[in-house]
Amino acid sequence: MKYLQAWPDGDAPANVAAWLETATSNAIVDRARADQRRPADNFAEGEEDPVSLAMAVMRSTQFASAPAVSREVIDNLFALVSAEEAHLLRRRYIHNDTAAELAAELGISVANLDQRTTRAKRGLRDALTARPDLVEALRNPHPHVY
Repeated sequence: MKYLQAWPDGDAPANVAAWLETATSNAIVDRARADQRRPADNFAEGEEDPVSLAMAVMRSTQFASAPAVSREVIDNLFALVSAEEAHLLRRRYIHNDTAAELAAELGISVANLDQRTTRAKRGLRDALTARPDLVEALRNPHPHVY
């Protein structure tokens, strides 16, 4: 299909085999990158995004001790990634700073901020695979970290 889109008039490249190999390689890379942008299906035997779980924990008002316990769980969660990534994720998702505000403050483009955020979330998700206890604390309506 890509071949026909690239040369609708039938004007083929000089080396069709090389073009086909390059187009196939690019398609594989594109597919792999697209898969990386999607939330991991195997995240701790569920499909929740760790940042979404953290936000749910922070907003829980079911128990009087929830805010203090939630802060402890969130601190443990963000300790799994670098301080810079933790700061970015906290500002973006816990404090609800807009991408434009945060990008302007950091002196980067919104696209660059989005890339950094995606990488930080991926790193956090990968780190949580080794911490099922923390995942359970995030899922629990009243986490016990004490």
